[in-house]
Amino acid sequence: TTHFFAATSERWMGRVVSSLLLITMAAMHAAGAAGMSLRATASTAGLKPLRGHATRVVWFRNNLRIDDNSALVAAQEAAAGRGERVLPVFIFDPSQYGTATTTKWGSEKTSAMRAQFLCEAVADLRTNLRAMDSGLLVAVGDPAEVLGALAPTAVHCAAEVCSEELKSERAVQRAIKVATSSAQLHRHWDSTLYHLDDLPKGCNPEAMSLGFTTWRNKVEKGCSIRPPVGAPAAGSLPLPPPELLEANLEGVGMEFMPSLTELGYEDLAAATQDPRGVMRFEGGETAARARVRGWIWDRDCLKDYFNTRNGMLGADYSTKFAPWLPPRRRPPPRPLSSGQRG
Repeated sequence: TTHFFAATSERWMGRVVSSLLLITMAAMHAAGAAGMSLRATASTAGLKPLRGHATRVVWFRNNLRIDDNSALVAAQEAAAGRGERVLPVFIFDPSQYGTATTTKWGSEKTSAMRAQFLCEAVADLRTNLRAMDSGLLVAVGDPAEVLGALAPTAVHCAAEVCSEELKSERAVQRAIKVATSSAQLHRHWDSTLYHLDDLPKGCNPEAMSLGFTTWRNKVEKGCSIRPPVGAPAAGSLPLPPPELLEANLEGVGMEFMPSLTELGYEDLAAATQDPRGVMRFEGGETAARARVRGWIWDRDCLKDYFNTRNGMLGADYSTKFAPWLPPRRRPPPRPLSSGQRG
C-alpha cells in the first residue's frame, strides 16, 4: 500500500483510490487455537445440520462486503442452478482475538480497537444482507468445527495466501467432507488488483523479479484489470428454513454478535478512538463507500492529491482509506472505476 500512495502518476493514483472496498476487514482465521481467550464459544453440538435442505455456505473472512465479492456471486449462481439455498456465515476465530491471544513476539494479534472496527464491519454486512432478503449467521469458534457442524453441500470463500489462513482452509475442507462426503471448499481469488489468471507470462508470483518497477511495467502493458462484479439481486440468496437457524446457543446465531468482553478484552477503553483525530473511522462497507464518495466526488479531493498528500493536515490531505484495507490484500476495482470516472 505504501508503494501505491507514493506513486506519482495519475493512473497509479487511480489504483491508490481503488484501495478501498476490500472491506472486509482482517478476520485472519486460523486453525490453531493457542491462547484461546474467548468467553463465548459456539456450542457446535447444538447446531442443526443443513442436510435435507441443500445449502451452500458463503464463509466471509476478510471480504466483508456484498459488492464485488466473487465468492458470494459464485455461491449464488451455483445455488440458483441447482435449486439450493445460500447461508452467509462469519466466524470469530478464538485464536485471533483477546488480550491474551498474542503473537510469538508478544503483541496482540488483534487489538481491542481493531476488534471493535471488525464488529462494526460484521454488523454492517448483516444489515446489507438483510436488505437483500438474506442474513448472516455469526459464530464464535473454530471455523472447521462450525462449518463442519452445518454440513453444507459446499463452502465458498475468498482464497488466502498466508500460513494460518491456509491451515484453516485445509481444516475446513476436511471437516465438511466428514459431514458430507461430496462437499467441497471453493476458494475464489480476490486478493490482487490484477487477477492471477490474467498475469502475462513470467509475471506470476513464483517468477516475479525483485524489481517492482520492471514487473509493474510488464503487467500494465500485457494485462487488464477485470471490471468489478455487482452484488447479487435481492431475493437471490434464499436462506435455509428458519427452524434450522433458530438456535438458542451461546456464541452463534442469526442475531448474535459478540461483545468485546466476550472476545476476551478487559480494557474496553482501549477500543475508543482518540477524540483528537481528524475523523472517526467506522467499520463496514457503508462507511467505506461514504468515504470514497465524499473524498472523490463530494469534495473533489482526488484532483489535488499530489499537492496535499504531504501536508499531514486535516481529514482530506490523503484518502484515509487504509483502515478499511485488510492486511495482505489488494486494491479492488470498484473505487478504481470511481476514480477513473472522476
